[in-house]
Amino acid sequence: MKAAIYTRYGPPDVVRITDVEQPVPKDKEVLIKVRAASVNPLDWHFLRGTPRLGRIVFGLGRPKNPRLGVDVAGQVEISDFLLIYLISLSPQVLFPLLKARVL
Repeated sequence: MKAAIYTRYGPPDVVRITDVEQPVPKDKEVLIKVRAASVNPLDWHFLRGTPRLGRIVFGLGRPKNPRLGVDVAGQVEISDFLLIYLISLSPQVLFPLLKARVL
């Protein structure tokens, strides 16, 4: 699968589209096949590493999570067995409190 990743903080030039392995969801996570994604101010701050105090949580020298993007729309592909009922209500909706692995 393809993903937009960055391995260091900086301008948009540091983002690369590369092939990555398909993520495997852990407990209480779901796998989403992304149909649409957006860029918002949070992504811009992650990319730039600002404010610098945030680097304590997100990575001092380089980002802990190299993938950008927090807003996605798509279809749930794989879910934890405890979440199957919630997902079956509407497979197009991801509840905001759930953690997600993006496909």
